[in-house]
Amino acid sequence: METALFMFGTIGGNDYNYAFFEGKPIEEVRNMVPQVVNTIMLGVKFTKPKFLTNVSAAYDESRCLKQMNDFAKYHNQQLQQAIHDLQQQSPNATVVYADYYNAYHFLLEHAKSHGLDTEGACCGECVGMMELGCVRIQSDT
Repeated sequence: METALFMFGTIGGNDYNYAFFEGKPIEEVRNMVPQVVNTIMLGVKFTKPKFLTNVSAAYDESRCLKQMNDFAKYHNQQLQQAIHDLQQQSPNATVVYADYYNAYHFLLEHAKSHGLDTEGACCGECVGMMELGCVRIQSDT
Protein backbone atom coordinates (compact mmCIF):
# COMPACT_ATOMS: atom_id res chain seq x y z
CA MET A 1 0.00 0.00 0.00
CA GLU A 2 2.99 2.31 0.45
CA THR A 3 3.33 2.64 -3.33
CA ALA A 4 -0.33 2.47 -4.33
CA LEU A 5 -2.17 5.29 -6.02
CA PHE A 6 -5.78 5.68 -4.90
CA MET A 7 -8.10 8.00 -6.77
CA PHE A 8 -11.13 9.35 -4.98
CA GLY A 9 -13.65 11.77 -6.38
CA THR A 10 -15.61 14.38 -4.50
CA ILE A 11 -15.82 12.49 -1.22
CA GLY A 12 -16.85 14.85 1.55
CA GLY A 13 -18.48 17.40 -0.71
CA ASN A 14 -21.98 16.22 0.08
CA ASP A 15 -21.25 16.34 3.81
CA TYR A 16 -20.28 19.98 3.54
CA ASN A 17 -23.02 20.89 1.07
CA TYR A 18 -25.70 19.38 3.29
CA ALA A 19 -24.45 21.36 6.27
CA PHE A 20 -24.35 24.60 4.27
CA PHE A 21 -27.83 23.98 2.83
CA GLU A 22 -29.07 23.46 6.38
CA GLY A 23 -27.79 26.95 7.18
CA LYS A 24 -24.86 25.90 9.35
CA PRO A 25 -22.28 28.66 9.87
CA ILE A 26 -18.94 28.18 8.14
CA GLU A 27 -17.10 27.73 11.44
CA GLU A 28 -19.36 24.81 12.34
CA VAL A 29 -18.78 23.24 8.94
CA ARG A 30 -15.04 23.87 9.28
CA ASN A 31 -15.15 21.82 12.49
CA MET A 32 -16.43 18.87 10.43
CA VAL A 33 -13.30 18.77 8.26
CA PRO A 34 -11.14 16.57 10.52
CA GLN A 35 -13.88 13.95 10.81
CA VAL A 36 -14.54 13.95 7.06
CA VAL A 37 -10.81 13.68 6.30
CA ASN A 38 -10.42 10.83 8.81
CA THR A 39 -13.32 8.98 7.21
CA ILE A 40 -11.72 9.37 3.77
CA MET A 41 -8.42 8.03 5.12
CA LEU A 42 -10.21 5.01 6.62
CA GLY A 43 -11.65 4.36 3.18
CA VAL A 44 -8.17 4.45 1.67
CA LYS A 45 -6.68 2.14 4.32
CA PHE A 46 -9.43 -0.45 4.05
CA THR A 47 -10.07 -0.39 0.30
CA LYS A 48 -10.42 -3.92 -1.00
CA PRO A 49 -11.24 -5.18 -4.50
CA LYS A 50 -14.98 -5.94 -4.41
CA PHE A 51 -15.82 -7.00 -7.94
CA LEU A 52 -12.88 -9.16 -8.98
CA THR A 53 -13.51 -12.27 -11.03
CA ASN A 54 -11.24 -14.91 -12.51
CA VAL A 55 -13.10 -14.83 -15.86
CA SER A 56 -10.58 -13.12 -18.14
CA ALA A 57 -13.25 -12.17 -20.72
CA ALA A 58 -14.81 -9.89 -18.08
CA TYR A 59 -11.82 -7.50 -18.30
CA ASP A 60 -10.82 -4.96 -20.93
CA GLU A 61 -7.33 -4.20 -22.25
CA SER A 62 -6.63 -2.04 -19.17
CA ARG A 63 -7.58 -4.97 -16.90
CA CYS A 64 -10.73 -3.21 -15.72
CA LEU A 65 -14.13 -4.87 -15.57
CA LYS A 66 -16.02 -4.21 -18.80
CA GLN A 67 -19.46 -4.40 -17.21
CA MET A 68 -18.63 -1.77 -14.59
CA ASN A 69 -16.99 0.49 -17.19
CA ASP A 70 -20.02 0.13 -19.46
CA PHE A 71 -22.23 1.14 -16.55
CA ALA A 72 -20.07 4.19 -15.83
CA LYS A 73 -20.15 5.17 -19.51
CA TYR A 74 -23.94 4.85 -19.58
CA HIS A 75 -24.26 7.01 -16.44
CA ASN A 76 -21.95 9.67 -17.88
CA GLN A 77 -23.78 9.65 -21.23
CA GLN A 78 -27.13 10.20 -19.50
CA LEU A 79 -25.66 12.93 -17.29
CA GLN A 80 -24.06 14.73 -20.24
CA GLN A 81 -27.36 14.62 -22.17
CA ALA A 82 -29.20 16.07 -19.15
CA ILE A 83 -26.58 18.82 -18.87
CA HIS A 84 -26.94 19.56 -22.59
CA ASP A 85 -30.73 19.78 -22.17
CA LEU A 86 -30.31 22.09 -19.19
CA GLN A 87 -27.98 24.35 -21.17
CA GLN A 88 -30.56 24.51 -23.97
CA GLN A 89 -33.24 25.54 -21.48
CA SER A 90 -30.99 28.07 -19.71
CA PRO A 91 -28.50 29.39 -22.30
CA ASN A 92 -27.10 32.03 -19.92
CA ALA A 93 -26.26 29.47 -17.23
CA THR A 94 -22.79 28.00 -16.94
CA VAL A 95 -22.72 24.31 -16.08
CA VAL A 96 -19.39 22.63 -15.30
CA TYR A 97 -19.03 18.88 -15.65
CA ALA A 98 -15.93 17.09 -14.35
CA ASP A 99 -15.46 13.83 -16.23
CA TYR A 100 -13.44 11.71 -13.79
CA TYR A 101 -13.96 8.56 -15.83
CA ASN A 102 -12.23 9.73 -19.00
CA ALA A 103 -9.63 11.69 -17.05
CA TYR A 104 -8.68 8.55 -15.17
CA HIS A 105 -8.58 6.44 -18.33
CA PHE A 106 -6.29 9.03 -19.92
CA LEU A 107 -3.99 8.73 -16.91
CA LEU A 108 -4.15 4.95 -17.08
CA GLU A 109 -3.32 4.93 -20.80
CA HIS A 110 -0.38 7.30 -20.26
CA ALA A 111 0.72 5.86 -16.91
CA LYS A 112 4.38 5.40 -17.73
CA SER A 113 4.85 9.02 -18.81
CA HIS A 114 3.46 10.04 -15.39
CA GLY A 115 5.74 7.72 -13.42
CA LEU A 116 3.09 5.09 -12.80
CA ASP A 117 3.47 1.34 -13.27
CA THR A 118 0.32 -0.63 -14.07
CA GLU A 119 1.99 -4.04 -14.51
CA GLY A 120 0.74 -6.50 -11.92
CA ALA A 121 -1.54 -3.92 -10.37
CA CYS A 122 -4.96 -4.85 -9.10
CA CYS A 123 -8.23 -3.90 -10.69
CA GLY A 124 -11.67 -4.14 -9.24
CA GLU A 125 -12.48 -1.50 -6.65
CA CYS A 126 -15.53 0.52 -7.56
CA VAL A 127 -14.96 4.14 -6.57
CA GLY A 128 -18.07 6.24 -6.90
CA MET A 129 -19.63 5.45 -10.26
CA MET A 130 -16.40 4.32 -11.88
CA GLU A 131 -14.65 0.99 -12.11
CA LEU A 132 -11.00 1.81 -12.00
CA GLY A 133 -7.82 -0.12 -12.41
CA CYS A 134 -5.35 0.36 -9.64
CA VAL A 135 -1.93 1.73 -10.44
CA ARG A 136 1.12 1.84 -8.29
CA ILE A 137 3.86 4.43 -8.15
CA GLN A 138 7.09 3.17 -9.62
CA SER A 139 9.88 3.01 -7.06
CA ASP A 140 13.61 2.67 -7.65
CA THR A 141 14.23 1.44 -4.11
